[in-house]
Amino acid sequence: MKANPELLLQKLPRFKDKTALIIDDQSSNDIVEIILEAHDVYMPDYDTIYQYFDKKNVKDTAKELYDFCKQYLRYNKESGSMQTVKSPAAILQPGTKIDCKHYASFIGGVLDAIKRNDNKKLDWFYRFASYDSNPSVSHVFIVALDDRGNEIWIDPIPEIRYFDEKRRPTYIEDTEPMAVYSISGIPNNGQPAAKTVIADPQASFLATVTNITHNFFNMKDLLRDNKSITYSAVKKYCQDNGFDFSLIEAAIS
Repeated sequence: MKANPELLLQKLPRFKDKTALIIDDQSSNDIVEIILEAHDVYMPDYDTIYQYFDKKNVKDTAKELYDFCKQYLRYNKESGSMQTVKSPAAILQPGTKIDCKHYASFIGGVLDAIKRNDNKKLDWFYRFASYDSNPSVSHVFIVALDDRGNEIWIDPIPEIRYFDEKRRPTYIEDTEPMAVYSISGIPNNGQPAAKTVIADPQASFLATVTNITHNFFNMKDLLRDNKSITYSAVKKYCQDNGFDFSLIEAAIS
């Protein structure tokens, strides 16, 4: 069956209008980090819809995703004061504001779900880019690799006129998604940029855990220094909501 937003929304968790990760401090590193965090938070959602885009080869799958975004997800750039990364259900809502972050999140989320669930050799990554003399990130899109290692660019923004069009950036940073817990060795270099998380309980908890390694709101110290809370209320919350408590133990050790 051909994918359309109405069909996909029936498969996804019900949209509650509270599923956006909002970026308050919009530095380049902040935007890169929050997109990667959201990728991990919403993995289970993409597992429910990936099959509608899974074609016989990487190029056909990439074209299917490009065409879907061009047809159904109308570009409407967010203002500089309100930048979000959204769940797939939020992205698919009629009238929602869509820009390159949301295109990349949706396409990357689907490709990663195909790779995980169908055990396919599917190489892809986020490409963060700048198109002027300033190396700070101003754009993001998805690059997939075909069987010969050739790049397939998936970028549905209005400036791109056709599938796999290559509008060459001045600067690029290629980043593969990784599990949110795998960054636990990163040191805390001063105060992190503030991020506000507005999400359903599961998404909010995962996003908060991601930031333990940056000592977000002193959360790491709180959990480490108050073991009576960590090993009672926090552990019970993890058990009740299907989270692996050992991951938190590793993050705060």
